[in-house]
Amino acid sequence: CEDEDGFIWASTKSGIVRIMSNDFRIYTLNFAKTDVLYTDITYNAGVLLAYTSNGLMFRYNKLTDTFEQILDMREKLNSAYLAIGLVQIFNKDEYWLATSQGLYVLKDADLRLVNAVAERVRSLLFIGNSVYYVKNSVLVHHDRAKQKKIAEWNFAEFSNSVISKMYYDKS
Repeated sequence: CEDEDGFIWASTKSGIVRIMSNDFRIYTLNFAKTDVLYTDITYNAGVLLAYTSNGLMFRYNKLTDTFEQILDMREKLNSAYLAIGLVQIFNKDEYWLATSQGLYVLKDADLRLVNAVAERVRSLLFIGNSVYYVKNSVLVHHDRAKQKKIAEWNFAEFSNSVISKMYYDKS
């Protein structure tokens, strides 16, 4: 991804790479656990986050030029098998996490389960204050501001396919 300063950021299994026009820098993330399958990144609203498959989340601090750990989901939820699949940044203090054990919101250091459904969430999409997410073959429309489910559609009735990713064409 590219940030507002024009840096290109990439993730590797063990860390993050910042690419500049003629140079690069490797940031090593401090893993307390070794069962990391992958590291991924997301950027929005001036916030760069790195997250690992095993529930660790780091935020880039421009002042110290480091990634600081802000969450260990497995520890916080006391769940040894939780996996983060996708993280989306809604604003600088609100992060949505699609995990193997449900959709969570991390806001001002408070982590909460959305709609009290602890099922694997595969995809996540924001359109205004609406959040669309997929749990297995069910697409859920959630109102972010009202913090409640608006509707859901079960695609398993029509197809054996599982929705793996969504995209919103703004044009």
